[in-house]
Amino acid sequence: MKQNILLSIQYDGTNFSGWQRQPGIRTVQGTVEEILRIVLKQEISIRGVSRTDAGVHAHQQMAQFSAELKIPIEKLALVLNNAFAKASERQGLMPDIFITAAQKVPMTFDVRGAVVGKKYSYFVDAGAMREITLRNSRYFLDEYLCVEKMRRAAKELTGSHDFSSFKAAGGDPEQNPNKTMYRIAVFCDENEDKNLHQQRIRMDFYGDSFLYKQVRIMAGTLIDVGSGKIDEGDVSKILNARDRQLAGHTAPPQGLILEKMYFDKDTILDESRQGLLLSEGER
Repeated sequence: MKQNILLSIQYDGTNFSGWQRQPGIRTVQGTVEEILRIVLKQEISIRGVSRTDAGVHAHQQMAQFSAELKIPIEKLALVLNNAFAKASERQGLMPDIFITAAQKVPMTFDVRGAVVGKKYSYFVDAGAMREITLRNSRYFLDEYLCVEKMRRAAKELTGSHDFSSFKAAGGDPEQNPNKTMYRIAVFCDENEDKNLHQQRIRMDFYGDSFLYKQVRIMAGTLIDVGSGKIDEGDVSKILNARDRQLAGHTAPPQGLILEKMYFDKDTILDESRQGLLLSEGER
């Protein structure tokens, strides 16, 4: 008898051409489906929540599939992770996909309909210093950013709006551009040593859902505000213009992480509020 299985997945997106399955190209969805086919000895099609771009990482992607399961559900994640490790042929090293949880859900359960919000984080290192081990998970800038301006501009992007100015070409043209941004929190860890001045910035985006490359364009716009390329007072005008050409640059994918999925609106509201209070408390 078939069962409906929900997976929670982490991945390093560096060597993937995004989430969505593509013929002849290594993607996260395609790789997970191949491992499931090997382990379960049947053809599997998984349904994910977010179609992350090439190079984007995830701490919690959610995906479901239906299959006849002969492995105890409590052992499925371990078996799959062992299969990923074996397929990677990287002895002693963690593969670039890791299943953090597997659980049975009702056959009527639809993960895309059940998820009411998501959190993305974008990471920037500004300054002359570089840490080589972070090269695939940071956006490196030589110039320092005004975090206070970024925080003020971020507030202009919160609420329910038409985010057409922050949608890249190439996405679903039928997707509704009206989205709700619950909060955007901007954190900064700054080294004040004059000989080693460095900013480590994290932007947390909490929203009900997102347009194609919306987070990367919002991050790029806030970075442009922080560097003085865009005036903080112009962000609301950019939003209301519904014109992608007026917004900032699209920040590169390696700084972006899909952090968390939410099945309860109160939880995302509470966590986003706490995140904003923590970021403002740094001042």
